[in-house]
Amino acid sequence: MTTERKYFISLSRAAIFDETPPAPPDGLDWQWLWEKSREQNLTGLLASAIEKLPNEQRPTNYEQWYTTMLQTAMVMGDRFDEFERMMGILRQNGLEVIALKGVVLKDLYGEGRSTLRTMGDFDVFVKKEKLSEIQRIFATDGYTLTDERTGLTASKDAYSWDIFYTLEEEFRDKSGKYDEIIRNKAIKINGLTCPCPTYMLAHLLLHLGKHLTSEGAGLRNLLDIALFVKAYKNEIDFKEVRNVCQELDFKNIYIYALNALNKYFDFDFDIEAKDPKKFVALMLDGGIFGEGKSNVLLAQVSKRGDISVYRKLFFPPASMLEESYKYLQKFPFLLPVAWVHRFFYAVFHRKFGVKKMLEDIEGSVEFAKKHDKTMEELGL
Repeated sequence: MTTERKYFISLSRAAIFDETPPAPPDGLDWQWLWEKSREQNLTGLLASAIEKLPNEQRPTNYEQWYTTMLQTAMVMGDRFDEFERMMGILRQNGLEVIALKGVVLKDLYGEGRSTLRTMGDFDVFVKKEKLSEIQRIFATDGYTLTDERTGLTASKDAYSWDIFYTLEEEFRDKSGKYDEIIRNKAIKINGLTCPCPTYMLAHLLLHLGKHLTSEGAGLRNLLDIALFVKAYKNEIDFKEVRNVCQELDFKNIYIYALNALNKYFDFDFDIEAKDPKKFVALMLDGGIFGEGKSNVLLAQVSKRGDISVYRKLFFPPASMLEESYKYLQKFPFLLPVAWVHRFFYAVFHRKFGVKKMLEDIEGSVEFAKKHDKTMEELGL
């Protein structure tokens, strides 16, 4: 692992645990850290650690880091205020929802840093029979609603909610069982109703596994796990967490994640993994916010399956598009219409030049090959 990668992790640790980071090593490429932090959407959080360094040890563009930290805090402060406002409206209407993932964790980052835990949306879990009432409340409040296979998405301005009535995305064919367990064992954390620590950790690990085996997972997923385990280690039934991950074919995610906590965050789990450095590097190479070196998403160019890269990019099957183009679920013969719309949207709205897309394919394929090879080597 390179000096820059090691220091990126050291800064991450210092940021989430509110510690003073070690002095930067000689010759550190701060520009690499800047670009990587932006790709991983961690700039504001890492800036809170860099702020603790003596002036002479800070990067020359420290002012940019500091400004980004302030901007992140302002943006996320507004988003969290909106979350609290809407949660209040739901409660006033007798609707208790279970908060998931990031919004539960944000206050664990500590005073002054809770708004540096960035997120693009809020994930909550509801009973299916309450969905229509929740839908009415969000619509009345000016949100645009989109039906999803497992719930709905509500969007307004910079605010977005994913409202699930089943956790099928993570728990797959076992979701019915775990939906009920999570509801029955829900507790209060930081004033929010959320999964109990055991199933909260299981959910975080399965979410990491889901992303890592599709478009990629960022380092922030591991930071969330480290912070949550530090806060609730004594309340977590790790044997049950491991059983859940094993039942969902993600036992190795459990092993690698806990081993990474040992290696980089000073935990003491009795667990060994094949190559924890490679596991963490996988999350630094690409992730939810990082797309490698091109405009082409890893998920589009992965060599898994028997569909060629070019077909995935220009003529993907309906199964790849039906989430974005709902009508394909009922009218699959309209697939050519979706292809045309997708192409024109990419070229004229997102300004992806056809030549640039073609040039990017080779690099993206190599990136995907490397990712897939690493996943195979790690048994993921």
